Amino acid sequence: MSNLSSDQFTLLQGLVLILGLPLLVVGLGELIERCRRHKNPLASVLNATRNLLLPLLALWLVMRQFFQMPEDAIALRMIGSLFWIACIYTTLLLLNRSQDFCDLNYLATKIVNHSL
Repeated sequence: MSNLSSDQFTLLQGLVLILGLPLLVVGLGELIERCRRHKNPLASVLNATRNLLLPLLALWLVMRQFFQMPEDAIALRMIGSLFWIACIYTTLLLLNRSQDFCDLNYLATKIVNHSL
């Protein structure tokens, strides 16, 4: 990518963000619905990722890369802080939901229900 000009590289980044983010959101939405149908506890973690992490990350990338805001801008720092708070929340949610997978009763129930 060293032979791309700055404008071409910015255009490529924009296309990846414009096309990639909606595809990722739709893909996560389908995965969330599948997890909910199968009563998988990870649905809430994927939901938090789709609804909290991705929008904040996209907003931060747009402001930083396309509007070229300095890293020490208040708005950029606030969005970054909110992103890390959302990361902590999603990680704690994942750890909380992972207990369901470690619970032998949960696993036994899933095996019995699946075999019926």
